[in-house]
Amino acid sequence: MNFAKITAAAFLLASAAFAETGFHMGARVAGNYNMVWNVDNKISSTDIVQSLGFNVSDEDMGGEIYIKDLDQLSGMGVSFGLSFLYQANEMFGIQPELLFSYRSRSVKPSMGLSVDGLGTGINYSFDDAEDEEFYDRSYGGGYDNELLSDFAFLMNGEVEIDQWYLEIPVLFRLQPTAGLFFNLGPDIAINLSTEASYSIFSYPDASDYVSTVVFGVIAGLGYSFDLGNGQKVDVDFRFQMGLSSIVSDDIDIPDSEVSFDGTAIVDPKDMILTLGVSYWFL
Repeated sequence: MNFAKITAAAFLLASAAFAETGFHMGARVAGNYNMVWNVDNKISSTDIVQSLGFNVSDEDMGGEIYIKDLDQLSGMGVSFGLSFLYQANEMFGIQPELLFSYRSRSVKPSMGLSVDGLGTGINYSFDDAEDEEFYDRSYGGGYDNELLSDFAFLMNGEVEIDQWYLEIPVLFRLQPTAGLFFNLGPDIAINLSTEASYSIFSYPDASDYVSTVVFGVIAGLGYSFDLGNGQKVDVDFRFQMGLSSIVSDDIDIPDSEVSFDGTAIVDPKDMILTLGVSYWFL
């Protein structure tokens, strides 16, 4: 008996054993749309620098550069791996999975500037910063400050965050009718790598700034197609909400008022939409 026949016989025996006991195994692949929640729309440069451990104030910074729209961080990703299912009966099962998950998010934020050139805070929007005549008119003639040149350089940047996770969801599966099913359960994701960049600045290993483990919950619904011979294909849609911050506990941005009347809450959590396919081969 050659190797191919032995392999085929072993596969059939394993399939029969899994079917007999109610255990199943399959391969899963899914596309993800990744977002964040629990992030302020306006974040100041002082608060960002303070979060990295530097003791500075607005005066030390010579004014405030603030970043808006970080709450709009979003992007596409993919996950793939193995799914396991213990079918207790026709209606109820437990479905743990072992997945590699790639999550990409980016945004080109709008920028703002607050300086004390005349003894009072003067705020500039993104559009104002491109209007040199506006500066001359406001300050009664050119106003030379390094902060302005830094601002002009930064305001065209794009924030990009790329992450790989080892994801372990454990889902309860309810199948009230043939084909239709619902999933609900907790999710644990272990960070494998994080790369972040802004403008020309890149951080190939930004893992120190993100949480090693994040927790969340998944709810989903789908439909199972029977292919015969004990093989099935599931197509499902999932909504995933993070319950813990993706930012490391070492990053502690104060929740306080700042000069431009904004807050500095940076505690981003995952919000992910997923469309996936699982092929049950055992």
